[in-house]
Amino acid sequence: MENHFILSLIRTFVPKLVAAILGGLAAIGIVGLDEAEWVLLFVGLAEAAYYALFRALEHKWPWMGWFLGHSSKPTYTGEHRS
Repeated sequence: MENHFILSLIRTFVPKLVAAILGGLAAIGIVGLDEAEWVLLFVGLAEAAYYALFRALEHKWPWMGWFLGHSSKPTYTGEHRS
C-alpha cells in the first residue's frame, strides 16, 4: 500500500477514534449520554467503516471510488506533494 493511502486513513480515522473514545467514556458514566449522542457515535463509527472499506476496495477495483463520490483519486502536485 502506498504511504499516502495509509496517511489518508489515519487522517480520516483519528478524529472518529477520538470521538469514539469520548463516547465510550461517556457510556461508562463519566458523562451521561442521551439518545442523540448515541446516534452521533454510531454514525461516526459507521462512516469510518464505510470509508475504509471502499478505500481498500478502490485499490483493487478503481471504479469502487464512485462509492466515495468520484471514481478518480485526488492527485497532489507541486508544493502540496510530499
